[in-house]
Amino acid sequence: MMNEQMTQETDSTHSHQCQCGAGKKCKCPHHKVAPIAIGLIGVVFLLEAFSIISPEITAIVWPILLIIAAGTKAFGRRCSCC
Repeated sequence: MMNEQMTQETDSTHSHQCQCGAGKKCKCPHHKVAPIAIGLIGVVFLLEAFSIISPEITAIVWPILLIIAAGTKAFGRRCSCC
C-alpha cells in the first residue's frame, strides 16, 4: 500500500512535465523564460548584496525581468504539449 501511494505521488509530480513525442522533453522557449528570469533576478540581488551593482540598477532591472517572465507566460505562444 505504501509503495503504491509513493508511486502515485511520484507519477503525479512528474505528470506536469511537458513531453513532446516519445519521452523527449519539450524544447519550446516559453517553458524556459520564467525560470531563467527568476534566476537572473536572484543574481541581480546577489550582486547588489556584494556591492557589485548599485541599488538603483537593481531597482530598475528586477521589475523588467519579472515583467518579461510574466508576459512570456501570459501571452506566449502555446505549443502542442501544453
